[in-house]
Amino acid sequence: MKPLRIYVCEDEDISLGINKVVLEKLLKEKNVKAQIAYCHSYKEQDEKFLASIELAILDIDLEGSTINGIQLAKKILEVNPNAVFIFITSHFEFAYEATKIHLSGFLDKPLNPIDFKDALNRAITQVNGYRIKNSNNNIATFQNGKILLKERSIISIKKVSNTHEVVIHTTENELQAYDSIKDTEKRLSNNFVKLNSSVIVNLSYIFHIEGDTVIMRGGARYSISIRNREKVRKAYEEYISRKLI
Repeated sequence: MKPLRIYVCEDEDISLGINKVVLEKLLKEKNVKAQIAYCHSYKEQDEKFLASIELAILDIDLEGSTINGIQLAKKILEVNPNAVFIFITSHFEFAYEATKIHLSGFLDKPLNPIDFKDALNRAITQVNGYRIKNSNNNIATFQNGKILLKERSIISIKKVSNTHEVVIHTTENELQAYDSIKDTEKRLSNNFVKLNSSVIVNLSYIFHIEGDTVIMRGGARYSISIRNREKVRKAYEEYISRKLI
């Protein structure tokens, strides 16, 4: 499961400590893996870092920072329009302005764990929705970019024996491309997994896994090589978990 990328910015030591304890406790209860960055004040961060943030938990005042929490949220949204936010603050005069942002919660200090749990649940649901939407819009390329397909339309990719070609089985038809399984695997998202040296499948079209066999929707069956069995099972389990975060 891809870890949830969380950014927590709070200028008060005590509040930051409380937020950290409550947040990590709730994530553990929900079995959600996360990469969390904590800070007391906002310093100029590079765009790559800001763009990676999926959930920002922010104070609004941010004493000692170059900008306040509302401005920081807008800055994050400039590079990641899918980021969602929880504000924990005593400055309720900013509540109206905050509603214009992807808001999952506007909470008062001191932090109420029950309210925070509700806000966190909403935030995770929002992030999950954006993840699914974005993964569904991925484009796969074949034959040096000459063939473009939406990933969600691809069911499986199979090597053609004794050639340098692959057959792409889609929801509409079959296509043949001059390409390799090895190179194709590198270009696909983590919605796909390689079963053996000749077959890659879209995890969303797996019906179930039975021993060393993957059974696809529609009845197609593919064998999993011994070296890939653990990787395939883990990929499928993470895919199912990812749908719910």
